Amino acid sequence: MTTSVRFGPLEVQQLLEIQDGPCVSIYLPLERLTAKTRQNEIKLKNMLREAENEAGQLFPHAFDAAPMLAPARKLLKDAEFWRAHSDCLALFISGKGMRTFRLPEIEVEFLFVGDKFHIKPLLSLVAEDSSFYLLAVSQKEVRFFAGSRQEIEQRSLPKVPGSVDEILTMYESRKQLQVHSGASGPGGLRSGVFHGHGGANDADEHKARLKEFFQQIDQAVSKLAGAAKAPLIFAGVEYLFPLYRSVNSYAGLCEEIISGNPEHLSAETLHKMAWRIIEQRIAAERQKAAERFQNLLFRKEASTDIREILPSAKAGRVDTLFVPVGHCRWGRFRAESAQVELHREKRTGDPDLLDLAALYTFSHGGKVYAFMPETLGTPFPVGAIFRYPQPGTKELRRRVNE
Repeated sequence: MTTSVRFGPLEVQQLLEIQDGPCVSIYLPLERLTAKTRQNEIKLKNMLREAENEAGQLFPHAFDAAPMLAPARKLLKDAEFWRAHSDCLALFISGKGMRTFRLPEIEVEFLFVGDKFHIKPLLSLVAEDSSFYLLAVSQKEVRFFAGSRQEIEQRSLPKVPGSVDEILTMYESRKQLQVHSGASGPGGLRSGVFHGHGGANDADEHKARLKEFFQQIDQAVSKLAGAAKAPLIFAGVEYLFPLYRSVNSYAGLCEEIISGNPEHLSAETLHKMAWRIIEQRIAAERQKAAERFQNLLFRKEASTDIREILPSAKAGRVDTLFVPVGHCRWGRFRAESAQVELHREKRTGDPDLLDLAALYTFSHGGKVYAFMPETLGTPFPVGAIFRYPQPGTKELRRRVNE
């Protein structure tokens, strides 16, 4: 068994590669427990019992689900496993083994048994799990981090002074007050003439040294980030940020900063503060995509019809897909004819057509957003933005079957 708090495109792709059922997908929102309650274990026990029954109905002659589910049932008695903190537990179980993930912010309890895993909630989280960089500058220390929704990791900046104090001390050591010969003083001692700077000149020198320092940091950051376009968040006192911005060459520098002295802030605290900034950016991007959808819908460059969206997603035509939180659309999809059959209620063997659309969209490099149905401003529980106009029926069938 593999348990992970980290998931991304690679983990999703590994799940998608398993397509020989039964495949059991379980999403279990976790309750905060007291010493006397075992609600999470009880819920999982019931879901596993239901999964075994469904697998028996779907694959009556091909597979005995009990041995496959045995590793999951072992978790019911694993006290250490349940003590770990997370908002949601996701289990993916097949004849090839079991993978578990601790996930954030999935509020809907869900069980699915079929030929493939149900990965729609994961795709939304991957689409909105922006990686980022964080640069924390204080008088005593400079720290650089790479982060995501789930984790943050400190990385070294090679050939960069370790703090603002260090660069200023280096400058002061070079700015020795020079003593030049002058008239002899009493006892034949020569008087000295001291050449220093004061007032505004010192302030200008201070800024100049800081800019030199920040140029070194910028070069190191750009080298580490390479061609990446991940947002870079600056943490430090406000007067330092304009100086850093003036020498910055990295395209992803954010205007939003973590203001104040970060010297005594832990990596965990900085992660939370940085993610709040990233969340605001993601929300703005999601809103912009929803507004674009509304505009394109009237020009027939978007759709709310799953019968058009699903074959288009299979053909790689869907750029952005909006799927509703906690909703499923049952039916059958015949790829060879690009035909979609809708069912009012789930029938034995029915896939969730919304999940299929999400899977195809992701596989072709599109974005998948989970949303509350009212977000799109339409009465329909799905929406898609297309990359190109609708091809003819023959051409669409050809692309679906490629």
